[in-house]
Amino acid sequence: MKRLVIFVVALAVSALGSGPAVAQKKPLEKEAEMHAKALDTDKDAKKRLAAANELYRIAEKKVSYVRPHSDVLIKAFKGDSDAMVRLAAGNVLLVCEPEGKDVIPVATKIVENEKEGNAILGVAARILGNYGKAAQDAIPGLQAIRAREMAKEDPKTRDQQLLQAVNQALQSLAK
Repeated sequence: MKRLVIFVVALAVSALGSGPAVAQKKPLEKEAEMHAKALDTDKDAKKRLAAANELYRIAEKKVSYVRPHSDVLIKAFKGDSDAMVRLAAGNVLLVCEPEGKDVIPVATKIVENEKEGNAILGVAARILGNYGKAAQDAIPGLQAIRAREMAKEDPKTRDQQLLQAVNQALQSLAK
């Protein structure tokens, strides 16, 4: 009888203990959907930036809630009108690592574009570095960025963070 009571108490505790964890999953998943929709459709750049930052926060907790929205993140990284939104979307892509076939061509085009800002180039380089040999088509663009930065006579004018991201990506692509 004592074992039965212990079993029933243990069963009740385990049922109560797992309840909140299950309940927390659904709101985060719905929240990710809501923020992805805002990132995709909102006209206000501040709201899109906030949505991207929230997706980053959610991805840090549970990547699987954000990964289904990779297409929206890639679209924002590729061509949002606001550079900060593009940067934030790129950072989310770094965390959730979507399918290479979807993100590698976009990141490759970004590193090949000489007019891109250094922060966006750095994120694109880090994204490409995550995919190793699958992103080898990006090597010429990455090498061009490195050459451009190294050609600056004064080392103080070189973007060290960009150079670090590019060098790490090139090392990863060489493996």
